Amino acid sequence: MMYIDTSRGVSFPLLFESVFSHKPGNILTLSDCIKNNIQEYPEVASCLEQSITKKNSKEFCHSLKKYSSHIPPVDIRQYRNTAPFFDSFINSVPVSSSCFLLDPLEFCIYISFAAYFRTHPPDIQLFQPGISNHSDPVTIEILRKTQSVLKENVPAVTPFCAFFIKTLFPVVSIIPLEHIRDMFIVQDPVDQTVTANIYIQQKSFQEEVTVIETNVDDMTPEAVSHITGRLFELGALDVWVVPVTMKKTRQAFLLQLIVLPSDTERISNFLLQQTSTFGVRYSTKLRRVLDRDIIDYETPFGTIRVKRGFLSGKCIKAVPEYDDMNNISRKNNIPLLEVYAAVNSQLFHDFGQRNEQEYM
Repeated sequence: MMYIDTSRGVSFPLLFESVFSHKPGNILTLSDCIKNNIQEYPEVASCLEQSITKKNSKEFCHSLKKYSSHIPPVDIRQYRNTAPFFDSFINSVPVSSSCFLLDPLEFCIYISFAAYFRTHPPDIQLFQPGISNHSDPVTIEILRKTQSVLKENVPAVTPFCAFFIKTLFPVVSIIPLEHIRDMFIVQDPVDQTVTANIYIQQKSFQEEVTVIETNVDDMTPEAVSHITGRLFELGALDVWVVPVTMKKTRQAFLLQLIVLPSDTERISNFLLQQTSTFGVRYSTKLRRVLDRDIIDYETPFGTIRVKRGFLSGKCIKAVPEYDDMNNISRKNNIPLLEVYAAVNSQLFHDFGQRNEQEYM
């Protein structure tokens, strides 16, 4: 769980920076999500295409700001009946309101959030958003029954942003500080006078997941590979395939995956519709996982991504991303094993090895 203290003001760029700045790997995932949805919004497609190549959330927002400044306001009413969120917003504001004309920057950031949250549901709560009392009356009405607070010296919030906050993020008046394992400060990349405190809650040692499995025959290995890729896009936590022999000695695949309980029905329906199976099996399991992040890490070969695993707040694993290591090997004509040996030696020096006595 992540808590965002927005009591000093809230905006789309600030929310974006809060969600994507603390885990660099998130921005890479976001780029892939946007690519799959970018053509749905022709007015801003070029702006998004120019920005998804950026390496971090701050550069992404600056690029969106630059290219969206040449785009006229987006009339949200043209997207009526294309998404439930748009319909709900249109129906919640007065017919004569100017709120239907959206700032292109806000619209681009909303599209980015929507693409990412489609496969990565948010686990975020906002602490008492500070709302300017000079905001549009529609904004104040939308947030009237939430834990938001009207203030004098904070930025105005648009009705579209207010509706996004109310719909996507629970607004709370208390942050359980006794369960917080990390805290950092982010700055609005567009309006740098606004900052927010981010609190990351310690995950419980165990969490409930669903294991789905099905036997798949009459499908080629290439088709199965396509399905596994789609499953990850749909939010599967892990997917693996095992060759099996079925009745009449038919060769087939046992497809197994781990999903969040809330995704069980949606992903089961996908398997029934997109594969040759006539049924799926699933069971509830408990699993224990490490807290983790992905960082940009400097090596003699250049910058790579490294996945780190934490136990009780201590880093106990640091693993380089294969794609980056493979690119280094090809670019420099160095054997992949040598690249791994050099990088792993550096990682061992920087992060060390945990003392076994800590776990006895």
